[in-house]
Amino acid sequence: SDLLSTAVAQFVAMASGGFTIKCYDTATQEFSKAGTLAAEAVLASLSSEWDYSTGYSDKRGLPALLETMLLEVLLTGGVGLELVLDKYRLPRDLHVFPYDSVTFISKGNGRKVPAQKDAQGNLVELDLPTVFIGESMKPSNRKYCIPLLHSGLTRLFNYAQLTEDAWRVVTRAGMSRLVVKLDYEKVVASAAPEVRNDPAKLSSYLEEVRTVHQTVLSDLSPDDALVTYSLAEVTALKVTGEKAELSDLLTQMAGLVATALKSNPSALGLRVGGSQNTGTVESMLATKTAKLFQGPVQEVMSKALTLACRLYGVDVYTEFSYQEIDLRPLNELEAHLAIKQNRVLELLSLGKITDDESQAMLGLGSLPPQAEQLAGTNFQNPKQADALPVAATNSRNRQISPDTPTSSGGADNAQTP
Repeated sequence: SDLLSTAVAQFVAMASGGFTIKCYDTATQEFSKAGTLAAEAVLASLSSEWDYSTGYSDKRGLPALLETMLLEVLLTGGVGLELVLDKYRLPRDLHVFPYDSVTFISKGNGRKVPAQKDAQGNLVELDLPTVFIGESMKPSNRKYCIPLLHSGLTRLFNYAQLTEDAWRVVTRAGMSRLVVKLDYEKVVASAAPEVRNDPAKLSSYLEEVRTVHQTVLSDLSPDDALVTYSLAEVTALKVTGEKAELSDLLTQMAGLVATALKSNPSALGLRVGGSQNTGTVESMLATKTAKLFQGPVQEVMSKALTLACRLYGVDVYTEFSYQEIDLRPLNELEAHLAIKQNRVLELLSLGKITDDESQAMLGLGSLPPQAEQLAGTNFQNPKQADALPVAATNSRNRQISPDTPTSSGGADNAQTP
């Protein structure tokens, strides 16, 4: 359906934003610069090709990979990701596999492992540490999760059927039609005497005249002129009043479809009225819904990058997180970004965060090697030099302020009553 594809494209576009990578030491839980550098190197190696001796490479870029994972979550409710290793047991690539092709098998010891069917239909267990599966809004009493848009399919089918029926009604009865009224006596008089005296021949002749007029009107174009003899009277039949109830029903169904798809009615072309505040609330709810689809992607990417960093010998855990969804253009967010930067710099000045952590919070990547360490230096609020107190009175307890007049006086000086 076009509405379903529009809703899916809308959610993928909203959820596909910038992301942040943070690594923390496994033992101390503190921000790790070495781990962040390792995670950035892993992402660079996973989305780039370094060995050109193998010929064609089907390695996908990171933006396309993230879009595919978001699409999988939308359509299937979950996403599967495999960290592919090379012959040296080092990360080489990331492969996405469909969640709806996964079957969970119980091992009998409280564990379950995913499995997939091969070409012959046999289940192949994926009991590997390099396989990760993320699920969205899965109930505790279900084995598999259901796509969030699944509940809107019934309403979508009903709406599609209603719009098709409404289109038939509009094209058949909602538009004016040409009606040709043939004068029976004149048509009979135009027939030959032998035809008028034979009932069978007269009936065939009348049907032939009616068919000729019907054919002419059926093939008539809007810019064609219609000329008839006096035996035919052409009128236009107009139908009014039958479309009002149908229009109200379509409006109600459009609102139900937009609600069932958890989407913004304006984006689906189903705007049913309302104020600007209503549109703002609908956009906010749509962004909150798009945020739900980012959860499984963040989960599997965090686990995959954690394993990749540890395979490189860095004992950290990685947090892959999307940035907040904002529908406004980036130029309009400059003031908000400046406030965020001041808040981060204030925390850095007070020593609440490290220099490397502030770089990650500001989305600037790794700290350059020659950068000055500013954590805890109070550079935002430098301490003022102590000044000696000055007495305002002399030894006789009189004010030592000068008696210099504040103005020169005169008629040109403005005096207040």
